[in-house]
Amino acid sequence: MNVMTANTNHRRHDALVLDFDGVLVDSLPEVFAVALAAFTDLYPGCRLAGLAPAADPREPAYRRFCDLVPLGNGAADFGVSLLAVEQDRTITDQTGYDTFFESQPPDWRQTFHRTFYEKREALRRRDVKAWLRLHTPYEPFLALLRQRAVRGRTAIATAKDGTSVAALLDHFGAADLFDPDLIMDNRAGPDKTAHLKRILARLGTAPNRLVFVDDKVNHLLRVAPLGVTPVLAAWGYNTRREHRAARAAGFAVATQATAADVIFRERSQGTPSAALPGT
Repeated sequence: MNVMTANTNHRRHDALVLDFDGVLVDSLPEVFAVALAAFTDLYPGCRLAGLAPAADPREPAYRRFCDLVPLGNGAADFGVSLLAVEQDRTITDQTGYDTFFESQPPDWRQTFHRTFYEKREALRRRDVKAWLRLHTPYEPFLALLRQRAVRGRTAIATAKDGTSVAALLDHFGAADLFDPDLIMDNRAGPDKTAHLKRILARLGTAPNRLVFVDDKVNHLLRVAPLGVTPVLAAWGYNTRREHRAARAAGFAVATQATAADVIFRERSQGTPSAALPGT
């Protein structure tokens, strides 16, 4: 029995949890610029030091970085992804990425994590308007949330720092959609499982009444054993590789065009039931 069938048939959901990057906001240009600054700070003579920090889809190194992002989790993964690009490693799937990630010394990963956040904070302090311009909201999905989401029953679970999340929600006029107590950032735990456990406790909601939307299959696979309903946001940082993996696991795959049906409406034929109160 697949995960989705086991957990979601013929149920009504009353809480919605969203990842941030890749679900609410496209921040890949900012992530690339900050990660590149951190990486070249650690390796000033590296081949990637010659790249412009602007995200250019014509640049092969940027495209390879974007292809690896769905396989990672947090800031350290951005460094590991750039290292793979720097070393011209061929990584095609989650297993290959995980093996390469684990082969990097933990101290190095921690150093990159710290340097990444130092570079982000420096960029934001130096020119907050320029930093904000590196982000683009997924406006069709935000518009749907403004119509259908219920404040106090809609949460965020993200590996991003809370300062950035608050600034971006305010900038895009979406701060009023979320109770601050239901925004779990990178201080809330090492992974999305820890985030969701805290959200479930605060909401007093059973896992089988919560829908979790993320753009990374590896996150959905980790949280599925909790009993929540996982949904892949196909508009985020993923490719057909992840779409196939999500469907193979029994997870729904939503586009911005189908999000209202997949996430918010009652479904009747063995597919996710995800209506929220008042919808």
